[in-house]
Amino acid sequence: MSLLRIKAHSRRLSLLKTLEDVMTTRGFCFCRKITWEHEGASTWECYCHCDDCRRACSAPAVAWFGVPSKSFRWTGQALKTLQSSKGVYRHFCSDCGRP
Repeated sequence: MSLLRIKAHSRRLSLLKTLEDVMTTRGFCFCRKITWEHEGASTWECYCHCDDCRRACSAPAVAWFGVPSKSFRWTGQALKTLQSSKGVYRHFCSDCGRP
């Protein structure tokens, strides 16, 4: 790859990172009564396959991501909360039951 192509690729990656930092991401539960949004990039991502996560979502693995608390907000209907194990709280929709 030529030096010119490497520099152009580097500029595109840096532009994508800048867009990700100012982007607003939104999500919702199955019935769309619980909604959330956060601004900026996630700080971490992972897949979990522990028994608690698999049972909570009825899936072989669950994808999670983290964002700074100050950039995250719940919108829509209030959440129900269940303490599934010591120090672990699971939030879900009281209508559709989705996390």
